[in-house]
Amino acid sequence: KETAQLNQLLNTKFKNSPPSLLTLKGQKGVVELPMPINQKMIGNFLQKNIPQKYEWLNCTLQLYGSYFESFYNFLISLSKLKRDKQQEVLDVYYLLYDIDKKEIEENLNTSKESQNIQFIVAPHLVQDQLIIFNINSISNRNFSAFRITSHRKKLTQFINSRINRQKKSNDNLCEEAKILLRYEVMRLDKEPIYLSSPNNLKLDGVRKFIDEIEDYSLEQSYPYNYPKEYIQY
Repeated sequence: KETAQLNQLLNTKFKNSPPSLLTLKGQKGVVELPMPINQKMIGNFLQKNIPQKYEWLNCTLQLYGSYFESFYNFLISLSKLKRDKQQEVLDVYYLLYDIDKKEIEENLNTSKESQNIQFIVAPHLVQDQLIIFNINSISNRNFSAFRITSHRKKLTQFINSRINRQKKSNDNLCEEAKILLRYEVMRLDKEPIYLSSPNNLKLDGVRKFIDEIEDYSLEQSYPYNYPKEYIQY
């Protein structure tokens, strides 16, 4: 554990990095703090002395193609923690991103537009790939990377299977984390980097949605030059 080294690493090597999931680990690899982080938040993370609040020994950074991908993986990590620890981590998230919990509830109460969105599509870190997330059930089995030109059948099967299950199961997440997920979906639904499925998507609407994904794929840029910029020789 060297906070000064971590500061230097985040301010230099990862200053222009893609969105990431930063994880502080303590004894025996126990997760002390998972946190989605992007370029804008690195300064905030250090200025608020967040690393100093934990007894950590190791730090990992997983790179992703979009903020939502880092946030989704944050929720997966969060779901593996005990409820009281989840609350502690969420409080750090609110601190880092300057979010007022009352504001979340107010925004969700006044906007019902995103309440029935099941899928979010985002650019992958790898050039010319996209990734789709099933937000009804947060797990490693509920997102899939694909190339729209060659994986259309795979994508169709993924979407159909998740619609057929009719399963909304995020039981391992505390209620506040579920609310935060809906808030982020509502917020990011307005950003052009993401594509959301129509409200209450049914099987008969999947073909049209995939056509929309194909059009969306043509508009994406991949600014991170991965993996070339991140391979150590």
